[in-house]
Amino acid sequence: MMDRERDQLEWADLTARMESGRSEDFPQVFAHVRPDVADRAEWTQDWRTHTFAGLALHLLYRKTVGYQGDRPIIRANEPCSDNWGRDLQRHAERVIADQKQAAALTEQRWNETWSSADEFLSDCFAYLFRPEPDERRISDVQKRLIEIMRTKPPLGAFVREGVALEIKSLLADPLTALQTAVQATFPNRRDVRQYLERLDGIPIKWWASLYAFIFPLYGLRLRPATDWFDVALIFTTAADGVLLRTRCRDRGERLTEGSDVLSRIILGMLPDLFVVDRESVEGMPIGELPKGPIRGLDDGEAGAH
Repeated sequence: MMDRERDQLEWADLTARMESGRSEDFPQVFAHVRPDVADRAEWTQDWRTHTFAGLALHLLYRKTVGYQGDRPIIRANEPCSDNWGRDLQRHAERVIADQKQAAALTEQRWNETWSSADEFLSDCFAYLFRPEPDERRISDVQKRLIEIMRTKPPLGAFVREGVALEIKSLLADPLTALQTAVQATFPNRRDVRQYLERLDGIPIKWWASLYAFIFPLYGLRLRPATDWFDVALIFTTAADGVLLRTRCRDRGERLTEGSDVLSRIILGMLPDLFVVDRESVEGMPIGELPKGPIRGLDDGEAGAH
């Protein structure tokens, strides 16, 4: 496959995942777009504003997560540009198949939209850490988990299938990878910390809501002083560590006897979080699921039921 064709496919995947939701507050996301101009709100919702941010994120992805070379880090390969307008105009010409659309993404238009590279980068990070793309991904995973549950697997098998599904989804998502790279590259940027603080709790609440539905169906009852957010936080933290190691190895982490690490961690922690004997965990049967769609889980609304 030609490099340009590969870049265009990557770009198409990224833009599909970054798709804007109807209810998003883009004047808040793009806080530095023409701050003193009366038509600022229109500019924050303009497709060119969103596409400039997406193009920059694609460049950051290629220079961090997607970088496959062995050259030492040099100025040309640093993750941030010193002339975003020029570089994004060139990048648009390379990755956007629609020539008319690419021609509208000029250096002049970028200069009319942002006052400085740092303000632009801050808006790009705000765009990256929006909760909506995460919600769409998690909603899709949760609906597929419900489909697995309807086959009535015992608890051990369900955990292993669920872990494989979530890890596969995360590995296929360039936004999740880029979020991790940005956290590692800019750990002390105040805006990155603010965006992370705003974003972190939302997916954990979605997972907490799902666990509050799933585990009681297996007869599990929380131990005192533990709540569903605690369960979701513990599982998410464990998954983050396993995911990072998996990215660097191109394969899932497995123990000597063949089981995957994350499933073993989760199954091993269940007796500490729930009132259940350790010997009973693996084969615990599932109860009856509600008939018909499960509100908030089958209908694509992550975490709310």
